[in-house]
Amino acid sequence: MRAALAVVAAAAAAFLGLWASVDRPVARPDTVAACDLRLAVERSWPDASAAVGRAPEAFQRITVLSGDGAVAASRGRPMDTDREAFRAGASSFDVVVGGQRVGVLRIADGRAGELARARRRVLLLAGGAIAAISLACLALQAFHRRRIARPFAALRAFAADVAAGNLDAPLTMDRGNLFGPFTEAFDIMRDELARARRRE
Repeated sequence: MRAALAVVAAAAAAFLGLWASVDRPVARPDTVAACDLRLAVERSWPDASAAVGRAPEAFQRITVLSGDGAVAASRGRPMDTDREAFRAGASSFDVVVGGQRVGVLRIADGRAGELARARRRVLLLAGGAIAAISLACLALQAFHRRRIARPFAALRAFAADVAAGNLDAPLTMDRGNLFGPFTEAFDIMRDELARARRRE
């Protein structure tokens, strides 16, 4: 039983290690399309909504912030804080007009969600495989104990009784006993020893 529990513990540790080692996916937007969008925003500044409206559909979330942090234009839920941008896996680009930084363009590519779903699928498959292997080990351990370890212990106890001269010790057999032929041979040996004792 200890070996099976050790296998289950090792499998759980392997799964946790896999979970921790697989980085959370971050999809970077198409660099050329992102630069084109930044240039369009700079050309249309301070009205960035038209440029955002013409942005590629792959850019599911776009936020243009002015220099004071106000949302100048947005597609999807605005990423008006650094934390929100980080959670969305957004890339940030400075908006520069006339040599001065006037705002920030944040773009979250829609592929990040797809990568996150793929990551979850891989981890679920790995977790399912590890769980199946662990259950198989536990089932094999239970089979070993029931069909091999217990009958062998009973056979050993019977042999010890016979060696001590107790020829009336019962020897139980069941249909699934893998030691059936040996058990039968021991029973025949006991009967022969009992007969030999009676003859003496």
